[in-house]
Amino acid sequence: MFASVPVLAQKVLLEKTWPESYNIAQTLPVADGFLVMGAREREEKKGDFIHTFQTPFVKWLDHDGKQLWSRSFPESKFMYLNELKANEEGIYIVGSRHDHPVAQRTAALFLGLNWAGKVVSQRSYHCPAHHSVEGKRIEILPEGDLILLHDVYKNWGSNGEPWIVRISPAGKRKWEKRPKGTHYYVGTDAMRLTGNGG
Repeated sequence: MFASVPVLAQKVLLEKTWPESYNIAQTLPVADGFLVMGAREREEKKGDFIHTFQTPFVKWLDHDGKQLWSRSFPESKFMYLNELKANEEGIYIVGSRHDHPVAQRTAALFLGLNWAGKVVSQRSYHCPAHHSVEGKRIEILPEGDLILLHDVYKNWGSNGEPWIVRISPAGKRKWEKRPKGTHYYVGTDAMRLTGNGG
């Protein structure tokens, strides 16, 4: 997998090649380098089926591409990291994970890391019972709180409905909103923050 980090009017300052088994989802330029979020994938054949397992990770690289640290999460068939944001206080990630051993249901996942790569907060969010939730986007408010944007699915193949949650950096839920009847394609992917996020 190939990833470039464009900065300063799209001038490419660094190019780095990753093994084919690496799926790079996002790169984020930061003061001392850049953060890379993705997953290492492997396939396992069982009978006539091929199962794909993922080991999600976050890496911090300096401007020369040298790895400063790497944080991996347990291998899973149903854990996805969708977006990463960072400020001076830490690194924040939203995604989803499989939440039930039988039912095909996922819960939204929030992870907070410090700048040493240690997980300092981890939360799962459900809305409502028996519905699947996928964490899609994350925004950092000026005062430090976070807005998480999710899609809620009543069943597989149904249209997602937006679910907006405001949390503290520690993951404590402050309020939530569920705009009704909004189709996925004009839902979380099209949302932008205005005002103070209230």
